Amino acid sequence: MPSPNPVFQHQIKASTCAYCGVGCGIIANNSAGKVSIAGDPNHPANFGKLCSKGSTLAQTISTSGRLITPQVNGQVSSWDHALDSSAAAIQDSIKKYGPDSVAFYVSGQLLTEDYYVANKLMKGFIGSNNIDTNSRLCMASAVAGHKRAFGADLVPACYEDLEHCDLLVLCGSNLAWCHPILFQRVKAAKLNNPEMRVVVIDPRETASCEIADLHLAIKPGSDVALFNYLATAILNNEPLDQHFAKEHCEGLNALSHDLNSQNLSLSSTAKTCDISGENLSLFVDWFLKTPRTVTAFSQGVNQSSQGVDKVNSIINCHLLTGRIGKVGAAPFSITGQPNAMGGREVGGLANTLAAHMDYQNSEHRQIVENFWQCDALSQTPGLKAQQLFEHVKAGQVKVIWIMATNPVVSLGNSDLVKQALELCPTVIVSDCIENTDTTRYANILLPAMGWSEKDGTVTNSERCISRQRQIVQPLDNVKADWQIICELAAKMGFSEQFDYQNAHQIFIEHAALSGISNNGSRAFDISAMADLNAQQYENLNPTQWPLTTTDKSSRSRLFSDGRFYTASRKAQLIAVQHKQAKHLCDENYPFILNTGRIRDQWHTQTRSRLSAQLNNHQSEAYLSLHPNDINQLGLKNESIVTIKSHWGQAQARLISDPKQRVGEVFCPIHWSDSNSSQSRISAVVNNATDPISGQPEFKYTPVSISQSRYQSEAVLLVKSSILKQLKSLKVGYWSEQVLANGFAYHISDLSSPQQLFERLKPLALLNSKGLSLQHEDLEQHKHHWVAYSDMRLNMCLTCAPQIPISKRQWLANAHGQLQAKEIRSLLTDEVAGNLAKGRIICSCKQVGENQIIELLQGDEINDFDGLQLRTQAGTGCGSCVSELRTFVDQHLVISSQYLEE
Repeated sequence: MPSPNPVFQHQIKASTCAYCGVGCGIIANNSAGKVSIAGDPNHPANFGKLCSKGSTLAQTISTSGRLITPQVNGQVSSWDHALDSSAAAIQDSIKKYGPDSVAFYVSGQLLTEDYYVANKLMKGFIGSNNIDTNSRLCMASAVAGHKRAFGADLVPACYEDLEHCDLLVLCGSNLAWCHPILFQRVKAAKLNNPEMRVVVIDPRETASCEIADLHLAIKPGSDVALFNYLATAILNNEPLDQHFAKEHCEGLNALSHDLNSQNLSLSSTAKTCDISGENLSLFVDWFLKTPRTVTAFSQGVNQSSQGVDKVNSIINCHLLTGRIGKVGAAPFSITGQPNAMGGREVGGLANTLAAHMDYQNSEHRQIVENFWQCDALSQTPGLKAQQLFEHVKAGQVKVIWIMATNPVVSLGNSDLVKQALELCPTVIVSDCIENTDTTRYANILLPAMGWSEKDGTVTNSERCISRQRQIVQPLDNVKADWQIICELAAKMGFSEQFDYQNAHQIFIEHAALSGISNNGSRAFDISAMADLNAQQYENLNPTQWPLTTTDKSSRSRLFSDGRFYTASRKAQLIAVQHKQAKHLCDENYPFILNTGRIRDQWHTQTRSRLSAQLNNHQSEAYLSLHPNDINQLGLKNESIVTIKSHWGQAQARLISDPKQRVGEVFCPIHWSDSNSSQSRISAVVNNATDPISGQPEFKYTPVSISQSRYQSEAVLLVKSSILKQLKSLKVGYWSEQVLANGFAYHISDLSSPQQLFERLKPLALLNSKGLSLQHEDLEQHKHHWVAYSDMRLNMCLTCAPQIPISKRQWLANAHGQLQAKEIRSLLTDEVAGNLAKGRIICSCKQVGENQIIELLQGDEINDFDGLQLRTQAGTGCGSCVSELRTFVDQHLVISSQYLEE
C-alpha cells in the first residue's frame, strides 16, 4: 500500500505521461501537498484525454518501496563509496579483460538526456558497443525494417493520419488496450467518417475488434504470407498506379520475380493463414481500392523471429502503391515505451552509434570521435539484449550496469537472465524501486529519480519531442540518471567530457551532434534546437523532427518528395518469404503461447501496481484458453494451471475465453517473483530472436497446459504486508494484490481448506485487531474469519475448495466504511451492499461487473447507450467499451432465448 506522498513544491506544470509510446501530455497540479493529474488539452498527442493508467499517475507518486540510499554488497553506502566501487569494478575489468567485458543494459523509461550520456560513456570512453536497451524487446524489428526500406530508422506518419485514412489496418496491435488514446482518436474519426473501414489482423479477438469491419484471426506468424499475397495482388492489378514504385523505389523486378516464384494463390494463402478465402479476398479488395490507407503495426509484428521480414512485407505494399508521405497513407510503427524512440535517436541500441549514425560507417565514426573528443570508437558489434545476457552467463561480460529496467521479468527465457546475474562478478543497478526481481542480484544499488522527479525530454511514436518536467521535489539522496552516469565517468577520469550541470546542456549537445556534416544525408536532425537557451529549453513545446538549421519548421510527414535516405535516395523493396517459427509445437508442447500487455498494467508493475484502482480489473496473472481446449484437457475453469515449455514453467489462473483460437493461449507479461510465487511468464518464453534485429520471439512459444492439483484456495485481506511471512510458509501458489487500504493475497495449496485455514491463521493474527467473527460451513469445507474496528476491516480470511473470481473481486472491494450486511457477506457467500459491484470493468468510473449485470437484468436498460448513460462507464478513456458491449450482447442473447421459450 502506498505511503503518503513526498513533500511537493506548489506549482502547475505541463509534462508527459510515464507509460506508453503515445506520449500524452499531462498537467500536474501541486496544491497543498497533493498532486492531481489531468490531460493537457494543448498537447498534440492527446488533446486533454488520458487513459486509465495516465489518469491514475498521481496515485503512483509515493515513497513506498523507493530505493533511497546507495548500497554496496547489501550494506548502506555513501554515494562516493558506491560510485568509487562501480568505477573500480569497470576499470579493473577493462584492464584485465578488455572493454567488451563491460556492458550497459538501459531502458525506454530513461529520458533522452540520460540515454545520451550513457551511450557516450560506453561507446566513446569505455570503448565498447556493449550498450543495449529494453527497446530491443519492442522496437528493434521495426528499426531494422525501416533502415532496410528507407535507409533510416524513422516513422513517416503522424497521428493525424490515423484519423484521415479511409482504411486503417491494425496488424499485431491491440490499440484499444496498449495505446488507448490513439484508439479513441480512431474511434471518433470513424464516427465522423462513415466510409472509414478498420481491419484488425490478430490471432486474438482483442478489444480493438470493437471498431473492426473485418477481423482476420490469422495463424500466429503468418503475417508475411498475408502481405506477400497482398503485394502479388497489387502487382497483378493493372489499373493500380505503380508510378511511385517505378520512379522512387529499387528492387521492383526482384520482388516481382520472388513473389511469382512463391506461387501465391488465394486458397494457398488462406490455408497458410488459417482464415477464410472470402475474408482474405475482401481485405485485398479494400486495400486495392483505398488510396488513403494506414497500416499500423506493433508488437504482434515486431516480437517475432521473423519480425523484420514482417515489417518489410507491410512496407512493400505501401511502397508499391505509393501510399507513404501522404495524408492518411503510410505504414505506421506504433512505439511501445515513452522514450523508445528517444533512445534510438541517441544510439541506445548496440548496433547504432549516435544521432542515427552507424559505427560501421568510417565517416560517421570520425564525426563522433571528433565531436566527443574520444579515442577511436570500437568497430566490433555490440551485444544485443538476449545475446548480452548469454555472454554474461558464459563469463565473457564481467560487469553489467542495468538502468531503469527489470530484465529478470521482461526478457524471454528469463531464468537464464537470473542465472547470468547470479554468476556475474559485478552487477550494478540504478533504479527508483528498491525491491525488484533484478535488484536482488545487484552488488551495487544506485538510487535514481523516478517519473515526476526527473527533468528532460522524450520522443513519442510520431517523432514528437516533448518535455518531461520535474513535478515534485526529489527525495533526498536520489539522483537523476544522467547525474549518476556523469559522476561515475568523472571517477573514471572523464570529468571534463561529462561536466554537465543540467539536462539542458546535454540536450543541446545532442542536438548539435545531429546536424554535424548532415546536410540532409541523415533523417534525424534537430540542429535547430542546438541554440536553445535554458529558458527556451524549459518552455519547449512538443515538436516533431526533423528540425534543421536551414528548415526550422517541423514536418509531420516524411517522404512526400519521394526521396529516401538510402545511397540511391530511393526506397528499397525487400523480397521476403514466409517462414515457420523457430520452435514449433509437438506432442509434448501442443499449444502456442502468446504474451502481451493488459489494459490497466504496465511492464513489470513496479509503478502501475502502486495504484489500487489499476489492480481492480485483473487481480492475478491469468491464462486465456478456448473452452473447447479446456474441455478436451479436463481442466477446471478459474483454477490454477501450470504452463510449461522447454525453457521453464509458470502458473496462472485459467480463464475460459471463446475469443482465443483453439490450440493457442494468452498470458499477460506483468507478474513477477516480487508479487507472485510463479507467475513470471517470461520464464516460459523461448530463446528465439530475429536474426537481423535480435528482437525476441514473445508471440510463439510451444507449451503444455496442465491442472495444478491444489485442494484448497484462500483470499487473505490485511492492512499491512505479510509477504515475507507468506513466502516462508511455502504454500503452493500465491499472488499479492495492492488495495486502497491494504493488500489481498490469493493463495492455493495442496492441503485441505481447513488445514490451509489453520496455516494462515498466524498471518491473519498480525492484522486481527478489533472485533473478531468466524464462521465455518463444514459441509462445504468453507472457513471465514473477519476482524474489524469501527466498521472498518482489519483482516478477512476465506478458505474453500475453490473461490470464484467474482467473489475474489468483491472481497477486494471490502475497504473503507462497511455496513453490517457487508460484514455478514464476508462470512458467507452472499454479497451485499457496496461489495456487490463485483469485478471492476471501468477503471475510470469504477463501475463493476455485478452493477452492469443487475442493470441489464432490469427493465430500464436494454442497450449499450442506455447502460453508458446510466453508469458513465466507458466515458473516460474508453478502453473498457468492448468489454461493456460484450456484457450487453450476452444479455440480449439471454433475453431473446427467454422470450423464445
